[in-house]
Amino acid sequence: MQTGLRVSRGGFVVIKLLVNGIVCLLVRRNLKWKDVNLIGGHLKDRDQGNLMRAAYRELWEEVPSIRNMTDLSLKPLTGEVRYGPVLSRSVGEETNYEVQFFLLRMEGDATSLLNNLGARSLNVLIPQNTILRNENGRVSGLILFLDRILPGGVEGVPLSSEANLKPRGRWAERRHDQLEFAWN
Repeated sequence: MQTGLRVSRGGFVVIKLLVNGIVCLLVRRNLKWKDVNLIGGHLKDRDQGNLMRAAYRELWEEVPSIRNMTDLSLKPLTGEVRYGPVLSRSVGEETNYEVQFFLLRMEGDATSLLNNLGARSLNVLIPQNTILRNENGRVSGLILFLDRILPGGVEGVPLSSEANLKPRGRWAERRHDQLEFAWN
């Protein structure tokens, strides 16, 4: 086993929604790396070593429309798992990631989550099957890792909300694949 590798810890959130009858994931595009990843990120000192706290903090930072929603919670999908070593593009060295994945559960009306995202949001809604096919290589390795380690894969993860959402605004206007939209 390799020793002395950089270790990075983080919490990530699966937001899985039924939108106009299509199972989609709300993911975040990274303009620098030209890929999409789950909402979430690195553990910070203020998280006090708690990956769920890190996931909540990242969720509130990356999806501001969630701040006004009530009746939401994070449910662990995994315990803490190790991903890597992989080359970290941000620091340019091999890194072991110690991560935990959570499902966002929303009991109330989840439509406002999408309708309140601004036009400049880095968050995009992509059909689950498009993400899992990863035909253009623009899906983060963390999503594909989660798909491998979960019994039933990402497809087996329950929906974040039971509602079949009918979004308005820019979400309703999308006529082509959101992954294409992510890079326009």
